[in-house]
Amino acid sequence: MNIPLELRLAIDLLRNMAPLLALIFVYSVFRPRLLGLPAVYRDLVTGILFGSFALLATPILVSPGIFINGRIIVIVTAGAFFGWRTVLPVTAIIIIDRLMLGGIGVPANLASVLTVTLSSSLLYQRFIAHGRAYRTTHLVWLGVAVAVQALLWTLLLLPADTALTTLSITAPPIMVVYPLATLLFGNALSTRAAPRRARRCAAPRA
Repeated sequence: MNIPLELRLAIDLLRNMAPLLALIFVYSVFRPRLLGLPAVYRDLVTGILFGSFALLATPILVSPGIFINGRIIVIVTAGAFFGWRTVLPVTAIIIIDRLMLGGIGVPANLASVLTVTLSSSLLYQRFIAHGRAYRTTHLVWLGVAVAVQALLWTLLLLPADTALTTLSITAPPIMVVYPLATLLFGNALSTRAAPRRARRCAAPRA
């Protein structure tokens, strides 16, 4: 059976999200111990944990030097739910690994990663830091925004012919899978981060 490339990429992306489910389970197991650490160490250890699991989301080769994967979802949820001290280690781990892969897609990938790191940290300050929970619509639109900015950086930083070809292949699966993954992963984290959020509202961060 001849499966269209866009559908195959969407299926591969969904499979790529499996490590995120494992991350939720592992975070749930270690969370009670993490809560006993000082805030700075807790955030850094959480970031290293998230970044390590992000590496399990194997890059999917679209064309030579151009990859897609679910790692950006780990970045956006780490920043949006835990803030800049957690998302920075995640970003650093993912950037180092992407540089090691190399290829023509590096500038677009790095621009996307840095954009999501900054924007998700700002969202944390607007919502979680002030005791406001994310709604389902917030998470869906966050996922849409992550997808759109990734596609925009592809358009801006790849050669024109390569960019258009890449977008024609990757835009459909990315626009479907990124919002869905952000919603599912974000909802799972919302449940587990609620007590922590309440504590942070009661006492300022160190």
